[in-house]
Order: sequence, then structure tokens, then C-alpha cells
Amino acid sequence: ATIALAFSPLGDLLAIALLSGDILLLQAASLHQSGQFHLEDAETVGQSLAFAPDGGALAVGTNQGSIELFVTSGRWERIGICRGHNAAVTAVDWSEGGGELMSNSLAYELIFWDARTGGQLPAASTRQLRWASANCRVSWGVKGAVARHLHPDLLLATARSGGATTLACGGADGGVSLFQYPCFSSQAVS
Repeated sequence: ATIALAFSPLGDLLAIALLSGDILLLQAASLHQSGQFHLEDAETVGQSLAFAPDGGALAVGTNQGSIELFVTSGRWERIGICRGHNAAVTAVDWSEGGGELMSNSLAYELIFWDARTGGQLPAASTRQLRWASANCRVSWGVKGAVARHLHPDLLLATARSGGATTLACGGADGGVSLFQYPCFSSQAVS
């Protein structure tokens, strides 16, 4: 069963996290397999996927509360693991420069990471960073959308436009709302 999907920045690769703990890499145009690897241990399953902005790395958020980082240079080597969440990692965002990550978990945690070392970063040190996406539904750029949905459980998905000005939010009610990004206020409807 497929758990998570992510396209590479150029759209040429599609990463697929399977319930078995395997990660498949397919050529997007043909769906021919170009790689496969397994996560750290037999009980680890990928819950979220995110390519670095330059396509050089893939972050896999797991059900064990970790983020496994893989280099995409053809061999798909594990280059690091970020550990610290108390629940499954539900979303991962890369900074525009690719040196930092932000992640959410089922426990509504927001943790910042150094992608080179796997170490946690203080939130204050990430204040000036720009993020390449807006997959983390518990984050400063999305807090107005969470307020609009009254509870984080009711906000199921977020995505930011390529122009970085519009935030799309999918709710438990089946609706989709558009907001200006960053969305600091629930009144920031686009």
C-alpha cells in the first residue's frame, strides 16, 4: 500500500513510500523503477516524503518519529537521521537553501533540523529562513489557517504555490481554502 508520494523538483522522479517500509523511486514519465531502498529497521515506515529544493536529497519522515535523509546521486545512500519527535512524522519542509528542515508529527510538534548533521536547531535560529514548501501544517506561515479550522486535526493538508504567495488548505469538511502566504491571520483569505 502507498503511504506517501513526492515529485522531485524537476518532476522527473516520483518517490513512493510503501507500507512495507520500502521507498521506490520511479522515472515520472514512464513509471519505470530507477531505485529502491529500505528504511532503518523492519518496523519503520515512511509517512511523509520531501525532496530538497535542488533534488540532491530526499527526506523520509517515519512512523518512528525520525527523519531519514538519503542522497539522490543514484545509489540512494542514507546520509543521516534526525531523531526527536514523540510521534510519527507527518510532514517535512526544506529551507530554500536546503541546509535546514522543519517537521511536524502527530503530536503537533514543530521541530527544526540541521540537514547536514541531523541535529535539532533552536526555532529562533530559523526565523529568517525561507521555506521551499509549506507541507507542515503546524508552522508559523500556516498558523492563520489552523486558527480558521479551529483545531489542527481539522486542517488535513497544506500546499504553497510555486510563486510562494498562495496557500491551499484542505480541511476535514472536504473543502479547500486559499489564503495569502504566509498566513499569520485567519482573515488572510486570498
